[in-house]
Amino acid sequence: MTPKRKFNRKGYQHVFQISVDRGIIFYTDADVIVFFTLLCSYSIKYHIRIASLCIMKNHFHILGHFGSPENMELFINAVCSTFARLYNVRYQRRGKLFKKSFGSAPKYNESDIYDCMIYIGNNPVPKKAAEHAIEYRWNFLAYMDSKSPFSDAFDFASAPDMMRIKYREIEKAHGLGRYIDYSFFSALTSGMNEKQYQQILDMIVSVYNVIDYRVMLSKWPSKESVSEILDLVKGSEYDLTEDGSQEDYKDYDRMNYIASKAGFDLSRIRFDSEDVDTSLVDRVRKNCIYNLNPPSLELDKYFHTGEFSRTLPPKKP
Repeated sequence: MTPKRKFNRKGYQHVFQISVDRGIIFYTDADVIVFFTLLCSYSIKYHIRIASLCIMKNHFHILGHFGSPENMELFINAVCSTFARLYNVRYQRRGKLFKKSFGSAPKYNESDIYDCMIYIGNNPVPKKAAEHAIEYRWNFLAYMDSKSPFSDAFDFASAPDMMRIKYREIEKAHGLGRYIDYSFFSALTSGMNEKQYQQILDMIVSVYNVIDYRVMLSKWPSKESVSEILDLVKGSEYDLTEDGSQEDYKDYDRMNYIASKAGFDLSRIRFDSEDVDTSLVDRVRKNCIYNLNPPSLELDKYFHTGEFSRTLPPKKP
């Protein structure tokens, strides 16, 4: 019998969910953007107040006010099941994407809430995804006081017609309550140079972002002070016991580096995409296997192709 969830109806809940086989899900920028805009759109639909959010490679964290345990279940299940459907069609796979049941823990007092926000914001650091929490795009801390923290500021008046059109398309979709799916993201970023690509990412995040930074700023009055406290408290006192996702992405980051030296941007396209030059993939794979430690490392573990997925033949869209 599944134990009843502990829930604080008046306060916040820490929710965390990991992939069904701990394989990487959020592999490319497109994967993160689709999930993020879906989550933001559904948070409005289900009246969820999000105080903190971090999307890692194979799991995510939310600190939110959900109103009731039933509403929390509906929201998380809707986000995960919709994303799994989109993801499976995009990558021609089938089966579960996330664990059957997500984890959750109530936060009853102010101290617990702020400790949890520190833990979520700092999640990329012990996982070796970033040296400093503020440098990681997908914990969204950098967007606390900026619409373009990772790109040049977008000036609508002087921007090229193409960028103005894309900005209007993003705002229109958001206004209609629509998330950005894979085909929409592909259309938005098609034919862009690096500067424009980074602007589009910042643009999408800023338009869709629902994180209520006032909760964090009520404790620490500026992004700079938030960054300082995160740098100071990287110790085990904030390793919350409710979360068991002890990932370390150093080998994955090393693989990214090796691939980038070969001219292959793993944030844009996966090894298993139909658009990939197979001869280039073979060369990158061999290079990674030769250079990574241990040398027997299975590169496929960096996709959602673990033992569970490997037993399932892909389902054509």
